[in-house]
Amino acid sequence: MANIYTIQDFLEIKSAIGGSFSPNGEKIAFRSNTSGTFQLYIAPRDGGKAEQLTFYHEPLTLAEFSPTKDEIVFGMGEGGNEKVQLYLYDSAKKNTRRLTQKQNCVYRFGDWSKDGKLISYSSNERNGADFDVYVMDVASGNTHMVFAHGEWCDALDFSPSDKKLAIRKQHTFVHQDLYL
Repeated sequence: MANIYTIQDFLEIKSAIGGSFSPNGEKIAFRSNTSGTFQLYIAPRDGGKAEQLTFYHEPLTLAEFSPTKDEIVFGMGEGGNEKVQLYLYDSAKKNTRRLTQKQNCVYRFGDWSKDGKLISYSSNERNGADFDVYVMDVASGNTHMVFAHGEWCDALDFSPSDKKLAIRKQHTFVHQDLYL
């Protein structure tokens, strides 16, 4: 006889997504909905108990370790508005600092620079519609736009020297341009 499942059974399935290793490779940061919403967790690489680091009512959209420090960028909207803001969690100090400040804008994380000093992201802050690409100095919070060609653009990855940034401009799901 087949099992009968309710919709509640499926809604209560817990999962862990993402995954980013610490600079020394000893820990992994990930998001899990074990608490009811996707929050930031960290666990030893070789197994063991995961530690929940954030306790927000809102779900987190990403978690990415710095390549050089025990710092993690994560994204989160407010009140279900899907206007994701970027935050920095410092696991040594166990505190969080908001990196982006414009409430009515959407921010999409790109990547960390190899030296861990910069992050890239795209945002619609210029006009509310087009996603331009920005680079931020994490320590100072200073930001500058590096690519504003309209439509849907995303920061992909810094070059090994951190002097260039790969950028994708998406016209459609099959028509995309790459820039350096």
